[in-house]
Amino acid sequence: MYIFLGINYLQFYSNNKNINVSDVVIRSKGIYIPQIKINAWKSVASNKIDLIDYKKITALSNIEEMKDLLNKKTEFLMSFLYSNINQTDKNTKQTFKMLILDIVQTEKTIQQYIEQYEKK
Repeated sequence: MYIFLGINYLQFYSNNKNINVSDVVIRSKGIYIPQIKINAWKSVASNKIDLIDYKKITALSNIEEMKDLLNKKTEFLMSFLYSNINQTDKNTKQTFKMLILDIVQTEKTIQQYIEQYEKK
């Protein structure tokens, strides 16, 4: 996944004043955030919610909430990236890294919710 590669580059170049945030993104081949699609949830929630087990509804609801959170975090990351694209200081690179790590953790949480849903 590109996002992990970006973290490694950010760590490697964090003290290098000749490398800006844009250079790190380019060297890591960009940023990839997976798209999570659970369109079935919206259909079920609006039409046949009473036919589904409560635990499955809860799991789908959790996935949807985390998906929305991931989208917000991604928007914030991109806003931060564009406003700091030419920055070369360590603090900016570290902040960028922390934002990416937060997104990675959210992705992992969503994956866990999906795995729990599939077990039920």
